[in-house]
Amino acid sequence: AHFATLDRIERLFESERLPMVLLKGAALACSGYHDPSFRSMSDLDIWVRDEDMPRAVLGLRSLGFHQEPGLPGRPDALQRRSSGELIFRHAWGEHGLVELHYGAFQGWWIQRAAQPDTEAVWRRRTPMGPGRHASRLAAEDAILQTGFHVVVNQFGQAPLRGLMDLAVLARAHFIDWDVVAERARAWRLGTATW
Repeated sequence: AHFATLDRIERLFESERLPMVLLKGAALACSGYHDPSFRSMSDLDIWVRDEDMPRAVLGLRSLGFHQEPGLPGRPDALQRRSSGELIFRHAWGEHGLVELHYGAFQGWWIQRAAQPDTEAVWRRRTPMGPGRHASRLAAEDAILQTGFHVVVNQFGQAPLRGLMDLAVLARAHFIDWDVVAERARAWRLGTATW
């Protein structure tokens, strides 16, 4: 169901010339695992540029999705400033959740204590593959994003899945670990991700 939904979103975003980057599960399932069904997912995480967010929201609405109300202390403007996400559910509840992300590194901790170079991360994105509109993070950026996500969220939710994602990324793609370490230090993520 997630991949059928993703295909519909990709086709629409392609027709609208709206760039998108898959994050976490959907990106890894399609680029790291031999069989995408091996990577469980509860939602689709899609990063779009701030300036493209209004068109992306309208696009999801045209596909039958509606925006879920955010948590009381997290209005849309606050989500944008913290590189958070907007959450969508299909009107009939049959396609799971879609989260449109304002950035690959979200949350107030990273906004105040770290400095990921999100412009460079966006420029380094790589195509998901032939016939696909979506992109994914470059391998070294994906390692840092996944590691950061494990530390911030997954140790409280699904730590083994996050650690497995790191192992699958390292097995499926060439990783320049010197570049990972250099970016972690430059972005002030070294302690959080080591």
